[in-house]
Amino acid sequence: MDQNFWKEDKISQKKIISPNVLIPIAVAGILIIVISIILENYFRSEGYLKLLSNQAKVFITALNNSSQTTLQAADELESEIHKRMQTNLRLVGALHELTPFSKEKLKYQQNKTQFESLYIFDKEGKCIVYSADSDASGEIIPQDILININEGLLEEIIIAPEDYSESSSNRFIALVHRQDGGSVAGIISAEYIQTFRRLYGFGRFFKDFKKVPGVEYFILENPETIIAGIFEPYQISGFYEDKFLYETMKQNDVMTRVLQYEQQSIFEAVAPFIIQNEPVGVLRLGLSMQDYEILNARAKRRLVITGLAFLVIGVSLLSFYLSYRQRHFFKEGLIRLQKYTNVILENMGSGVIAVGNNGNIQLANKQAANILNIIQDDVIDKKIGIFPEEIAKICRESIDTGKEVSQPRFFWYNENSEQLRISIRTTLLKKDSSVEICILLLDDTTEQARLEEQLRRQEKLTAMGKLASGVAHEIRNPLNSISLIIQLLGRKYKPAENIIKYSEYINTVGKEINRINDIVTQFIKFARPPAIHKKPLEFNEFFREIEQLFMVRLKENQIKFELNVDSHPLLEGDHDQLKQVFINLVENSIQAIETPGAITVKGRVQEDFFEILLKDSG
Repeated sequence: MDQNFWKEDKISQKKIISPNVLIPIAVAGILIIVISIILENYFRSEGYLKLLSNQAKVFITALNNSSQTTLQAADELESEIHKRMQTNLRLVGALHELTPFSKEKLKYQQNKTQFESLYIFDKEGKCIVYSADSDASGEIIPQDILININEGLLEEIIIAPEDYSESSSNRFIALVHRQDGGSVAGIISAEYIQTFRRLYGFGRFFKDFKKVPGVEYFILENPETIIAGIFEPYQISGFYEDKFLYETMKQNDVMTRVLQYEQQSIFEAVAPFIIQNEPVGVLRLGLSMQDYEILNARAKRRLVITGLAFLVIGVSLLSFYLSYRQRHFFKEGLIRLQKYTNVILENMGSGVIAVGNNGNIQLANKQAANILNIIQDDVIDKKIGIFPEEIAKICRESIDTGKEVSQPRFFWYNENSEQLRISIRTTLLKKDSSVEICILLLDDTTEQARLEEQLRRQEKLTAMGKLASGVAHEIRNPLNSISLIIQLLGRKYKPAENIIKYSEYINTVGKEINRINDIVTQFIKFARPPAIHKKPLEFNEFFREIEQLFMVRLKENQIKFELNVDSHPLLEGDHDQLKQVFINLVENSIQAIETPGAITVKGRVQEDFFEILLKDSG
């Protein structure tokens, strides 16, 4: 019965369906299949572009924030290096003022401070002493800047090779003004700074990111120039010829487009580059569309083949074949794109965590797993609350308020026995006005925190050095007076009895004073000059005090002390420090004079300052 039934059914069908009906059905079937293939190819292309657009937005947002963190950290560290160079030069200048350096001692200071060479100049710009094999300061240091430093118009300056065309092409120059006039210059090889920039700078970050598969170029550009980037061999457009870049800066959002170059089509994402809430340009990321073009080319070829096969095989078989092949191909494309996405995310330097608006974790890359010491697969589809409270709090805050955390927030995270300082930012992907995905960007800034702590300790040590220097000066000034008085007592006054013991006591006191003076000298060598304590000065009385201290030695060496100081208006200065300066000068003069001789001190009012000249016959 079944066989007869099917035979009857077939016969009845032949009678019902005529050739005239089959033709329009076949045509309709062909049109339906062809249209479905075209629509499927269109929606597949649109889906691919949309997926690529979302992916590019994630990448460029992460790149934007990571670039800002890298640039700011590198700038802060390089600024601290410049400050340390200037601090070391001030210390060299202060030590030279206390005890003038010989070339060997300056060479020793050069080795301690990591300079290539050191130069000390007087007020007139003449090089007093230098640590290099020859005095090449005139060829290296710009004279106009040296004059400004010597005259006190500039207190300090760092000259980079690219900042001053007349300077050496491979050296950095640091100059600081000395308190007693003149200046100290330090030359450091540009290779030292360039090595730092290669290790921590913006260029290194770009080179690392360029290794990510599928990235063709990325550029940091402003209306004037291309600040940084890797974009060969593409001819990149500038702001004046590309209105799209201006529109991106105005909208303050990530925008995408497809560009046609001679080499290939590029899917470009453009986002404003903002530092401290101020736009400085745009960041452009170009992604390869080679897979997309291959997909389109293959789809067109298959469309033609499918049409021919449809005519041969039939409407139903061709329709099934095309539908199956298109679905399978689209699935492979999605898998390939997903792998491409995962490769980029897994190779990013920052930790990336994507959280849906329901609080479920959708993605966590390898760097995030390393920072938080978690297993990636174990956290997918889990609530954000499984992470440390600080991360969950910031994520909920961004989702609830709809505002991004653009400035990094820091918190300490205990990983086993090690403490890590983690910075966190958020970026929101929105649809209309509602938040769909919150992207958390994590960076391990522990090393940066350690460097900051080291700088703070250095500042404390500097403050202790200033305190030690002040105490040393305060001890040394009265100590010199005591030493001179002891010498006066030993030479001018003799006791009526016990002369030998009296002489031994005087000698013992002198030795102990010298020992204390040596200790004070060591303090001064490792400390900065003390703060200046100004008070009214009268130089006639001031130099009479100095003459009284040296009276015995002047008579013994047959040296005249001639004082010719004009009256002057009220002057202020540090009495003790000035006194120590002129005591040192008089001491040097006595040692240099072959008896008999003379020391002359002159004081004159010169326009808006008072000039003191000390001259000896030695």
